[in-house]
Amino acid sequence: MTPEPAGPSSGEPFNVCDYLLDRHIRAGRGDRLALTGIAGDVSYAELAERVGRAARGLRGLGLQAEQRVVMVMADSPEFVIGYLAAMRIGAVPVPISTMLRAGDIAEIVADSRARIVAVSAQYLDVVADGVDILDGIGMTEMHIFLSNRSGQVKPGTTGVAVPGYDLRVLGEDGLEVPPGTPGTLFVRGDSAATGYWSRYDASRQVFQGERLRTGDTYVVDADGYYACLGRTGDMLKASGIWVAPAEVESRLLDHADVAQAVVVAAADADGLEKPVAFVQLIPGGLADEETLIEFCRTGLPSFKRPRRIVFVTEYPTTATGKIRRVELRAQAAGILHDKVPL
Repeated sequence: MTPEPAGPSSGEPFNVCDYLLDRHIRAGRGDRLALTGIAGDVSYAELAERVGRAARGLRGLGLQAEQRVVMVMADSPEFVIGYLAAMRIGAVPVPISTMLRAGDIAEIVADSRARIVAVSAQYLDVVADGVDILDGIGMTEMHIFLSNRSGQVKPGTTGVAVPGYDLRVLGEDGLEVPPGTPGTLFVRGDSAATGYWSRYDASRQVFQGERLRTGDTYVVDADGYYACLGRTGDMLKASGIWVAPAEVESRLLDHADVAQAVVVAAADADGLEKPVAFVQLIPGGLADEETLIEFCRTGLPSFKRPRRIVFVTEYPTTATGKIRRVELRAQAAGILHDKVPL
């Protein structure tokens, strides 16, 4: 068997992403382990799919070959995905220390003339103090339709409608809700796909007349800025008030012993939804259930606190590495019947 070359041949085009990732797919090693860690295992096939999607997203944001992407990211699969995605399209990833201050980050961004700054959630605050973060959202089925704009950034929002797109936040009755009221985001635009190939039922759920149902819960303010509360199917109603799992997860992640947290809805003995958190501690983390619930109680309105904490070493994931919240909801079913919530 002829051994694989150790690197590029002189004079031939060479892409590091191809060497580190794609050659393993071509060689039939897609099912082999590419990444492992507290975030779970990722095979070469899964990594290739996620890198491909990220690369398409970067192109959609206007990133071109030789432009820089400053990366302020934690050690995670997302870091590897972003790094390889940038290289795949010929861009230059610029990973920097997550311990830098806002002024230092701003200097690097300016010096490198970076087109994009990729940031892990836990570093958003420090980066926001150094550069404008143009948060936005798009879909394969529609392209980018919502974004902040340079000089007009409203932190905590996904921005305003991109010209050419009409956005509506609709309630469960299909009617538009007033500003400040949560609802499902629908989009209309000429770039919309016509449906999913050979998936009639899925197409009917997403493509509804002229509008596309994003499946995300949003609120819009009086100035036309949209803020995402999470996936519509993941939202829960505690004490009659909508709760975004991401808000509770963010509070849990502020605790020094928490590596990852996923919050889902579970019904109590009266059939009312309450938050339940599945938490993964850092190696050596000692926080217990009562400590974390009290930590949430002091940083959130009391009704948003998790009623139970379930400690896990890993999460169920899809083939592309996304956490299967539906399985966690199934695990949480009945959990509030077993013990008086804290």
